[in-house]
Amino acid sequence: MKRKLLPCIACLFFWNLSYSQHLEIGLGFGNNKSNIDFHHSSKVTTDDDKKWQTYWNSNFNINLCAPISKNRWYLKSEIGFLKINSFFRIVYDYDEGHGIQKGSLLSYLTNQKIYFSIAPQYRIELSSAVFKISAGPMITSDIFNVLTTSNSILLPKSSPPGFKIETGIQFNFKNIGAEFNIGYAKIGQSELQNRWHPKISYNLIVANFGIIYSMNTKKKEDVKEN
Repeated sequence: MKRKLLPCIACLFFWNLSYSQHLEIGLGFGNNKSNIDFHHSSKVTTDDDKKWQTYWNSNFNINLCAPISKNRWYLKSEIGFLKINSFFRIVYDYDEGHGIQKGSLLSYLTNQKIYFSIAPQYRIELSSAVFKISAGPMITSDIFNVLTTSNSILLPKSSPPGFKIETGIQFNFKNIGAEFNIGYAKIGQSELQNRWHPKISYNLIVANFGIIYSMNTKKKEDVKEN
């Protein structure tokens, strides 16, 4: 599924770039607060799943924005890195074929992901400031996933899908701009240990600062016409 989806997204994005006369390249970095959910056939008891945590979380991204047609709609494509550290305690029942047993886990979890997202973006321009809002799907892949208990356990790596909605403000100074973005991301389920034990999913509040470079190739005549 992912192998078929990536070429389609890439074709759409590069088609848009070839059409566009105005391309923006951005670099962003910041922090994120994480909240985790657990998924299992039995009830998972925890007092940590509604707690927002930071624990030295971080994010980094490279993004491209290009206008769709000649209006306020843009297409934003982003490749990024997420580091998510969490602490949790869970109690649950499980059955591996030998009867119901009681499971428990108290641990720190360090997760690092790379992701790709593509989303339509709506803009409102006001003098030198631009207000932006975008929403779209994410494709993620684990690159580091370690559960720290009395012994370190290397967890299964997975590629859960996700969704991201983001709003921000951008200030332009000729071809250079500065921006601040804040958004919410939901990343799907990953295994903690194996299929008999709870799965985990992430809710993230992501905030970052960025620098934008505008490759405006419009001619003066085109600008006057618009």
